[in-house]
Amino acid sequence: MRDKRIEFESNSEEENIVIDSGTTLTFFPDDVYTGLESAMVDEIDLERVDGQISLKLCYKIQRDQQY
Repeated sequence: MRDKRIEFESNSEEENIVIDSGTTLTFFPDDVYTGLESAMVDEIDLERVDGQISLKLCYKIQRDQQY
């Protein structure tokens, strides 16, 4: 998904977002998050599980599973 572009409406002429996947929590406007979550779900072929607090993109993996 490295080269995937997700379009969203913006109030300014040009905005870009860089996602640091090593960051524990990242907050996005709702429209941005919805597009990002949808793209991630389409790409990740693992069983989803309920996350803690508001973490929606949690997946079940085995300890020795490569991902």
